[in-house]
Amino acid sequence: MALELKGLLKQLTPTETIQLRNGNSFLKRIVVLDCSYTDDFGEDHNNVIGLEVGGARCAEFDQFIDYVGTRVSVSFGIQGRSYPNSLGETKYVVTLRCVGITPLEAPLVTRAQFAPQAEQPVARPMPQQVVQPIQQAQPVRASQPVQPVTPQQPAQNNEGLPF
Repeated sequence: MALELKGLLKQLTPTETIQLRNGNSFLKRIVVLDCSYTDDFGEDHNNVIGLEVGGARCAEFDQFIDYVGTRVSVSFGIQGRSYPNSLGETKYVVTLRCVGITPLEAPLVTRAQFAPQAEQPVARPMPQQVVQPIQQAQPVRASQPVQPVTPQQPAQNNEGLPF
């Protein structure tokens, strides 16, 4: 039985390989869906949900990378399991398994828009070297004798501050 959520596709994490203690490994990626809403009283409720995709299906979700930032409908299933922890207690885990994405809007941008374009050679003219004649500096004649500059003592601060 598949359930459905509608919201903003916030992120598709890269596929990662998870190593298990027994030496096995599996592929996993997360579909992050923002289902935040405002209730009837005007209060905002954040509701960001991570749904897992596992195994060979991870690559199938690459086609939705262009839809990050748009509204989508996600179908998913609930998977639960139990395991004994290191103290021998039984722990329970619930996972939301994403099984499909249906776009509700067109993508904002596509990867094709960012594909490198082959640059066409452009004929550029050779720069011309311009030589400016050097002008002779004229001596400055002071109308009054130049006074030597003496350093001034800093003003005394009555507040005891160093600046």
